[in-house]
Amino acid sequence: LKKNVVGTLRHINISWLTGGRAPMNIPLNWQNDLKFGGGVLFSHAPHVIDYVERLFGKIKGVVASLRVVKRNGAAAEDTCDLLCTLESGVKVNISISNVLPNARGHAIEVYGDKGSLSLINSDLRNSIYEFQLFHFPLSAKKSIEIPIFVSREARRHADSRLPLFMEVAKEFISAIKRHKVRGPSFLDGLRVQEVLDAARASDRLKREISV
Repeated sequence: LKKNVVGTLRHINISWLTGGRAPMNIPLNWQNDLKFGGGVLFSHAPHVIDYVERLFGKIKGVVASLRVVKRNGAAAEDTCDLLCTLESGVKVNISISNVLPNARGHAIEVYGDKGSLSLINSDLRNSIYEFQLFHFPLSAKKSIEIPIFVSREARRHADSRLPLFMEVAKEFISAIKRHKVRGPSFLDGLRVQEVLDAARASDRLKREISV
């Protein structure tokens, strides 16, 4: 993106579709209860909103549809669709669910006037290190896979989230020792929460909410 390989942005499509909670026999817990912060809007969408604003710019408006598609008595949404408008006017479609059997995983598709970029992870067993990056230059008219380097040290952990947490923890401790402010900050977290609150209001009022 920094090299402007896609050119001027035209559209962004993001899907994070998994089936971890698809079976009907999984018992209800806090993830299904809005009173305890359950629902995919609060569990999954914060990560997406965070990287959307970091990579593509501020969100100025959102239209949301929050739904329970797995009929098992859950009170919190298991599926959500967000249509976000960036300050640049570019639209970002976001679809999130954790109850879709054999779903495609996590995909980020960025379209511009020079081509597109697609970052895709279809391996639901490893949500971090199995991404593939594809560049489609409009001039070449064919897709090119761009290698993503993952260290051997990172791959040795059974849980792919662990090395990322360890890296963040090191940065956090280092910032404390050096008395140096490092991002993200609590203000960044508040900003994401504002977008999430706007999404929930949009679903309730059935209209676009400004952020």
